[in-house]
Amino acid sequence: MKVLRIPVGIAILFLVGRAFYSENSLHEPARPTILPSLVKKASALFSTSLDDVRASRGKPTPAIAEGFPPVISKATPTTGPWPLSPSLKPKGRVRLQIITEDVAKKQWAYRSKHFTFVSDAPLRTHVLREFALQFELTHQYCCKLPLALQRLHGVQTQPMAIHLIEDYEHYIARGGLPGSAGVYLSQPDVILVPFKGLGLISRHGEYALDPHRSTQTLVHEVTHMLMRGPLLQAGWFSEGAAEYVSTIPMTNDRLLIANHLASVKSYVTSYGYKGRGGHNLGARIQLTPLQEMMESDYDTFLDLPHSYPYSLLLFYFLAHMDGERDGQTLRDYVQVLHSGGDESTARKAILAGRDYKTLEKLLTNSWAQHGIYLNFGN
Repeated sequence: MKVLRIPVGIAILFLVGRAFYSENSLHEPARPTILPSLVKKASALFSTSLDDVRASRGKPTPAIAEGFPPVISKATPTTGPWPLSPSLKPKGRVRLQIITEDVAKKQWAYRSKHFTFVSDAPLRTHVLREFALQFELTHQYCCKLPLALQRLHGVQTQPMAIHLIEDYEHYIARGGLPGSAGVYLSQPDVILVPFKGLGLISRHGEYALDPHRSTQTLVHEVTHMLMRGPLLQAGWFSEGAAEYVSTIPMTNDRLLIANHLASVKSYVTSYGYKGRGGHNLGARIQLTPLQEMMESDYDTFLDLPHSYPYSLLLFYFLAHMDGERDGQTLRDYVQVLHSGGDESTARKAILAGRDYKTLEKLLTNSWAQHGIYLNFGN
């Protein structure tokens, strides 16, 4: 796992216990849990098909966690415009319903409109409501993306499961990756989040939210959860989309879409939006040839240098800089996948008659206009 560089000020805050807990700020994200082999076996809800995948990568096999069945729908890709409003606020107040508060069993469960939160330690209502708002706001934004995320279309019969785990070692034992601040397991369709991944600090026997926390990792994993289906075949698309959504700055009550480009640039080249975690690659970045990256299988993609920021730069370019700047090639790509086409066929929609070298030049020239200089080669 590659370690991200953080500014001295943030390091000091961490040492005195005030730093935010974010995979994005301390490590290059380790999120190799959404793999094609898992997607193909998604119907086997309680299968442990992570064994073969993680054995080859030296990662522990997760314990089986309680989850909800996936929502199966026949989605028709949206052809509407990309959401470009300056900001997005939640539709009304986020309400939480108590499912259970069982001290003896150490289980506290609550439900918002689209998610169920199961915790193994008690949390104050205002704390629960604040991060429930983050999940719901991510859901609301993803509904607006013209990618027809499968589980957002049709009737959702079950809430999506979020398990909050107080002890970090328990989080690792249940499938979390060391150093991570949250993970989506496609089987059994659940997001695991350690308390420190939520930015929770213990004070006087209660948990409070760290004001310096970052929400990027959680939003990234929620986006993966919402993408469940045919869109999870290629690493560059799956991780690029999740990085794209997670880099939209989020305040306590809204997404700042107008600040997205600035956030992407700081996340890739520096320490992230308002110093809350980035890759700090600088303005000149050496990358694997585009064809090699886009044609890689999921595991190979994850092992490429700078795979997460690389996929983000490509996804943002395709959404807002390529062609008519309307994300048409991305919409064509998902149309092929939703129609049952394979990923190699869908990729031709991205190329749109061009070769990879031409697309590399367009990607390079577009980002150069924003002060990021890309060079491709081994």
